[in-house]
Amino acid sequence: MPTTVDVWRFVLRGADMRERSAGLWAAVIPLLAERCQCRIDEIRIERSPNGKPSFSGLKGSFSLSHDDEMALFAVANVRRLGVDLMAQRGMHQPARLARRVFGSAELTRWQRFDFHEQRRALRERFCVIEAVVKALDWRLWPALGGVHLIDGGAIARVPLRRATLRVHTGEIGSYHYAVVAEQPLSLRWMNS
Repeated sequence: MPTTVDVWRFVLRGADMRERSAGLWAAVIPLLAERCQCRIDEIRIERSPNGKPSFSGLKGSFSLSHDDEMALFAVANVRRLGVDLMAQRGMHQPARLARRVFGSAELTRWQRFDFHEQRRALRERFCVIEAVVKALDWRLWPALGGVHLIDGGAIARVPLRRATLRVHTGEIGSYHYAVVAEQPLSLRWMNS
């Protein structure tokens, strides 16, 4: 049976990223308090050495991602959960990045795509890798060549971390997102 992942989408407001981030946390903290059935002032966000936020009072885990003016916040009753969000934009040295994230057969197929399809495929893969990194509390650069997608991209195998994660990807307007968890998942979009 799939695990339900509750996902909230936020439009970020503010003059700069610091202001937008503060506004996002101001919206997320009450959701965590409601989920944990505690008071807002009892929420103490801790960070791992790699920067992954957590709250020990939560049964399960949460993940947060923001890019430009949108953010996603995901919560599920699982040990490993990651979410990533990426706006459509150009990428610096896309061919070089593609060589790092795709296997040889995938890279050959990617090279046959037109310009726009190459960018879309690369953005989707990078988004999945970022979500895996968040779920495993790993660093990004060692993960680039270590995440292998199988079963049509529905499963991420990470041999270096001895992990297998289920993958859900999609698009919201001009943003691409990925959600990963340690078991099959079903997204439930919440109002924000």
